[in-house]
Amino acid sequence: HYSREQKAAISTSFESVERHEMQVIEGTTHDVLITAEPRLLESLKGQGLIDIYSNTPIARNRLVMISTQHSTFRATFYRQFPVATLIRHMQFRPHFILGNPATQMAGSMAREALRDYNALADLEAYTLYEKRMSDVVALVTELDGFAIIFESLARGLDNVRIVGRIPEERHPPIIY
Repeated sequence: HYSREQKAAISTSFESVERHEMQVIEGTTHDVLITAEPRLLESLKGQGLIDIYSNTPIARNRLVMISTQHSTFRATFYRQFPVATLIRHMQFRPHFILGNPATQMAGSMAREALRDYNALADLEAYTLYEKRMSDVVALVTELDGFAIIFESLARGLDNVRIVGRIPEERHPPIIY
């Protein structure tokens, strides 16, 4: 609607945080940058490359645990993280997959939530880390495993389902 009303061309770009940052540094102009990555915004603000007064939250997200469509595992995460139940469900195999915290914000946020539950150390021996979110999802289906990802991504996937939602107070806010 905006494009027609304003008679303006709008293009979208779904790139990695690093690629967006490089585009801005290299001089590519953006009228709107939508990101949930606070490090990117702080970096660009610090370099004087974006308007520091134009930050407008437009959406929220949260973390969810996913598994395969046929998984019988269900969890509520309000009081504690079901570490023992999850490990038994994985048959004591490393089938808990997270995005690499160095490359995936969801992985970093998931580790924060697990740390808040005091579950991170207990799950470490059962955890695999992947650089790309597509690889996280592929391993969930291949290994009949589990992962913590953003709910917005999980809702768009056909081959997995949400088995539990992490309360927002357990991780930093995810605001776009």
